[in-house]
Amino acid sequence: TLLLLIALILANQFIGEEFSLIIERFQNISEDDGSGRGTVFQEVFNLIINSSSNDLFFGHGYNTVIKTYIGYSAHNDFLEVTYDYGIIGLAIYILFYLSLLLKRKHIKNINWRSAFTCSIIIFLINSIYKLFIVFHFIPSSIITFLRASLAL
Repeated sequence: TLLLLIALILANQFIGEEFSLIIERFQNISEDDGSGRGTVFQEVFNLIINSSSNDLFFGHGYNTVIKTYIGYSAHNDFLEVTYDYGIIGLAIYILFYLSLLLKRKHIKNINWRSAFTCSIIIFLINSIYKLFIVFHFIPSSIITFLRASLAL
């Protein structure tokens, strides 16, 4: 029980610090435009709408946002996928999310289904604000999530 108490105290300390940082980031959004994400989102969106029909449909190629946009990514998987892989790539990416939602329906255990649903929501939020999937690497957390989703 002493180890459990120590673990809880340490976890609270860690979560408390993380929570404070998250609150601070949200409070600074109006000053720093979400660390410049709003500007990046708008510029990448402009790149997409100014693309040729062929590039809009098929994309500009792997990692082109970073090459085109001064070494920065879109910080948004949906924008990144659309510019790099076009409407076809975006459709496949959206189908990935839809397949997760369909997989969710087949989970009988309510606790597993709830956890799976929360994972999908977290995954989606990260995809919108952090460039979760299509960056240069696939973090081990994504691999773990995919393995768990395939196992359920």
